[in-house]
Amino acid sequence: MASSNDNNKGSLIVPFGIFLGTAGAFTFRHSRQKPVLKLDPDPPAASTTSDRLVITRRKSFTGSPKKGSSWRRKSGSRVDHHFDADTETQSDYDFKHQDITHICESGNGKLQSGATLNPALNGPKSVSGEEKNMQIMASLSHEVNENSQLAQEREGVDTMPCRITLIRHGQSEGNIDSAIYQTKPDNALQLTELGWVQARMAGQALRGQITKQDGDKSIHFVVSPYVRTMETFHGIASAWCDPEKAFGHIKDKDIRLAAWYDRLAEKGLTWHEDPRIREQDFGNYQDAEQIKKAKTERWEFGTFYYRFLNGESASDVFDRVSTFLDSLWRSFYHPYRSQNYVLVTHGISIRVLLSRYFRYTVDQFNMMKNPKNCEMIVLGHDGVGKLQLDGRYTLEPGEEKDVTGCTQKLLRYKFYKTLDVGPKKHFKKRLIRMAFNESGQTQ
Repeated sequence: MASSNDNNKGSLIVPFGIFLGTAGAFTFRHSRQKPVLKLDPDPPAASTTSDRLVITRRKSFTGSPKKGSSWRRKSGSRVDHHFDADTETQSDYDFKHQDITHICESGNGKLQSGATLNPALNGPKSVSGEEKNMQIMASLSHEVNENSQLAQEREGVDTMPCRITLIRHGQSEGNIDSAIYQTKPDNALQLTELGWVQARMAGQALRGQITKQDGDKSIHFVVSPYVRTMETFHGIASAWCDPEKAFGHIKDKDIRLAAWYDRLAEKGLTWHEDPRIREQDFGNYQDAEQIKKAKTERWEFGTFYYRFLNGESASDVFDRVSTFLDSLWRSFYHPYRSQNYVLVTHGISIRVLLSRYFRYTVDQFNMMKNPKNCEMIVLGHDGVGKLQLDGRYTLEPGEEKDVTGCTQKLLRYKFYKTLDVGPKKHFKKRLIRMAFNESGQTQ
């Protein structure tokens, strides 16, 4: 007659074999060495004074880890440094102004998991044979899950593009005249003359400084269908092929546009529009006084959750952007995917995209300022299948005297390692108590 110990051993044989077989089924694909990116320290010469462009160098991501190195993600917060004022890289500029204060929320106070806390709270207890079996099974399951995660990370090294660049549209009619929303739909607002200059400068920066080190490999644009973002895309794409110079002789606009798109495709530039990265809806025709009142209420109610009349809240934008990111990530597995992706979108959409991918808290979302017109936020491949914040390039006006002594107004791209965050006095942080008797207003 078999003893109880023999029964316990026998009960483990089949599950143990199943888990070993499952673990053995996971295989790792060989990682492909990613090219090391570098920015040209010398900015490309601009054709005109108004389009003067200056870019600083940034650190590139490292290549894939060597064989035998650990692929596990480091512990601790991944995003606190995005808001840290002390992480700017060395610049070719002599900054003559102070950077906006960055507020950093410490991530050192995170609770441990309940499984870790329970022994400390409840004290030691005896473990029965059945519980021991369950622990062994759970350990095997955890090992299989870890192997699966490592396989996915190794696969991400091969599928992730070199970088994703997020660009806000150039200056639009609504940026200089808020009353225009009363008579013209938000989706129909066009770029101003300055907006077109900004868009063309962004194109020079993208092609000349960001994608240049990839040997001018393929690049794919995803564009919000609003008029101002489509025009910004056209201004950027002119750095690959100027439609006025190449196809200005074609009188029919539709034929000229089709010919230009074909030429861009020949040069490795493709694009499509996606309504999910459109601007936050503030209603249809917008009354200036009502919108002003609503924005005041939004501050009191909560910036992330306030929904405009006949419009959206930031949390609504978060939901649709989440589905967009799912689609975007699936496209990375296409065998003919591009090496560089550019999203031409709006300020709120960029903030939500960053919050969604890096898992910012609601308070961190509220800390971020809207990117400036044609500001570029670059997410680079970290070499292990993930994206990291490389920094942002923002257009800032300046003045400089030419050889004749005359003062010229210029636009320059300046590089910052961290995100643009507003002053602390503008934050309205959530009040979250740890216990009922803790001082503070009842939630």
